[in-house]
Amino acid sequence: MGAAPRPRVLLVDDDPDSLAALEILLEPLGAELVKTTSGEQALQTLSTGNTFALILLDVRMPGLNGYETADLLRQDERTRSIPIIFLTSCAQGEEEVKTGYAHGAVDYLPKSFPAQLLRWKVSSFIELFLSRGDGAAGQRPQMLAEASQALRRESQELASLAQAITREVVRHMGDSSTLRLWSEPDRLLECVSLSHVNSRAQEELLQRLAGPSQRPSELHLSLASTGQSFFWPVVSLEELLAQALPEQRPTLERYPIHSWMAVPLVAHGRVLGTLDAVRHTPGRPFSPEDLRLLEEFASIAALSLEESRSLREQPPQEALRQQLEFEQKLIGIVSHDLRTPLGAIVMAAGLLQATPGLDERQRRAVHRILSSSDRATRLIQDFLDFTQAHLGQGIALKLQRVDLHDVIREVVSEVLQTSPGLRVSVEQRGDGQGLCDPDRLAQVVTNLVNNALTYGAPGMPVVVRSEASPGTFLLEVHNQGNAIPAELLPRLFDPLMRGAHSARNLSRNIGLGLFIVREIVRGHGGSIEVSSSQEAGTTFAVRLPRQ
Repeated sequence: MGAAPRPRVLLVDDDPDSLAALEILLEPLGAELVKTTSGEQALQTLSTGNTFALILLDVRMPGLNGYETADLLRQDERTRSIPIIFLTSCAQGEEEVKTGYAHGAVDYLPKSFPAQLLRWKVSSFIELFLSRGDGAAGQRPQMLAEASQALRRESQELASLAQAITREVVRHMGDSSTLRLWSEPDRLLECVSLSHVNSRAQEELLQRLAGPSQRPSELHLSLASTGQSFFWPVVSLEELLAQALPEQRPTLERYPIHSWMAVPLVAHGRVLGTLDAVRHTPGRPFSPEDLRLLEEFASIAALSLEESRSLREQPPQEALRQQLEFEQKLIGIVSHDLRTPLGAIVMAAGLLQATPGLDERQRRAVHRILSSSDRATRLIQDFLDFTQAHLGQGIALKLQRVDLHDVIREVVSEVLQTSPGLRVSVEQRGDGQGLCDPDRLAQVVTNLVNNALTYGAPGMPVVVRSEASPGTFLLEVHNQGNAIPAELLPRLFDPLMRGAHSARNLSRNIGLGLFIVREIVRGHGGSIEVSSSQEAGTTFAVRLPRQ
């Protein structure tokens, strides 16, 4: 039996650089990435009948723009249920977002959206696609898309969002729906929203069930604690009454439950609460397909609830705006007010170095000025990179096709020229052609090699290995010497952390190097890890998706 086909994601953008960046970012997800450069080409690709888990669609393109392309996709029975995420490089205002949702998008994101979050969103849609399989029929995908849009249109107020969630369940699945959330810090399972097809019944049920004073059933507590779904397609009223709490029995007798299913609300591995769907009329039992649909919708709803909760926990908007404004001004001060006089120092020292007749003492002084200025320049650049990453802007990358082996060899050669007494061996295998930012890759290699030389055992060589395989480019930098303490390894890539305690090493930088290395690697869609022991030495391993 052959391997199952990979899910497909369609990338539509007239900018080749944007397509290349998306490809690098999403390649680790394992999906088949199909690239098109226009709305017309996207429609032609989709007309072949191949199924797609998701479409990432640029808004502004020559010819058919993103909105027009989406409208045509919605008119075709074969493509109307494919989720669409709009991407735009323009300013994103409320009206633009509303326009995007009006054209059928499940999300509308700026191209500056954090790369890791975009990859995570795409991964969620791929998982939904895989969970329902190619054979999913009916209106299930369309229902998920419509419900997602409804949640995104709601305000970020928790009550409004919770009401929208239960309303969508009633609209598409059941006669009533209840959403319960763990309330902090008391850890009570509180009913925060209830919807019913009958408005009078909804009002009465809300009065009976809403609020933390009403104890949830053991079933709901078990559901929220274990994260396991509950499915009761044909409910026995006698059995239900026997299991119910005394205060719940009058409601169950007045509004009998004939079919019931409940699922956990899980976001980022944490159970937020429960969501259920109920049918109050006999002869209409829920099916296993209904349960899967509720589970998929609950995963979308949980993410929206978590986002709403995160927004509520953030500082007030005005304070946040002032904080960001201050940090941006600080970046401006560093990039201009410090670099300008430093540049003048370097220029003056360069002219002085070229002056004939300097004695040995004067030449050493000029050399010290130039080396100190170079170090200060690197520190300023490290600070700028750190600040950009800290603000969530990511480190800027300029991707181009290069031979990664060549970049590594050039860096090692430059390091050895400045430190001729040190030993570095280079081992390379495979075709090194790939898409990356060569300057940033050089920054990664320089930092790792310099760290290995600084912290390694004196006289022992540093080994730099690079290996290209069909899907991955691997870079390893290895040195012998004292092992990095085990308690430091989990925090080694945090800012202001270092891998050794000796006084000669602690004063050499401000401790941002490995943090910046990690952010550069992440920006390329890659990963970095470290292993260290007294016997085997220390190895930093960088894995980049190879395009």
